[in-house]
This record gives sequence, structure tokens and C-alpha cells, in this order.
Amino acid sequence: MKNLHSIMLDKEKCKGCTNCIKRCPTEAIRVRNSKARIIDQRCIDCGECIRTCPYHAKYAITDSLEEINKFQYKIALPAPSFYAQFEVDDVNK
Repeated sequence: MKNLHSIMLDKEKCKGCTNCIKRCPTEAIRVRNSKARIIDQRCIDCGECIRTCPYHAKYAITDSLEEINKFQYKIALPAPSFYAQFEVDDVNK
């Protein structure tokens, strides 16, 4: 079974600069023949490579919100950074 990821690589834009390698938290990127390669089994789709690539060689693929209607059960998984924007409520109030 092939792993499905939202992070994709445009090899034409990649210059092999290694910025993505330095920033990837799971060491999921290798550069061979001056082009990056994403190792599916290691990638956690965090997007750090997208943020740090000066050549915009990495990008995210997304589905439209309407795609959720194809599924019987709908689950929302907000990014941890979403919660970090708010103060923690005091549970003793």
C-alpha cells in the first residue's frame, strides 16, 4: 500500500540546496543528483519543508471541503498550532 501525503515535490524547481534536509524533523528528505527526494515512510506532513524551501519546490495538495461529504464519519483534526494561540482556561473557575 502506498502512503498518501499532502506534501509534494516539484523536481523542476528543486535546486538541491539542502535547506529542507536541515529543517525536516523526521529526516524524511534526501538529496540525490541535485534533487530532493521525500521518503514516504518518514514524512509526517508537517510542512516545515514547504516553509523553508527558497525555491518553492515543495507544495501541499489539498481537497475541497466538499470531499468530506463522501465519508460516513467526519472527523476534524486541528493542528496543534491552533490551540497554541489561546490561553489555557483555569479549570477551577
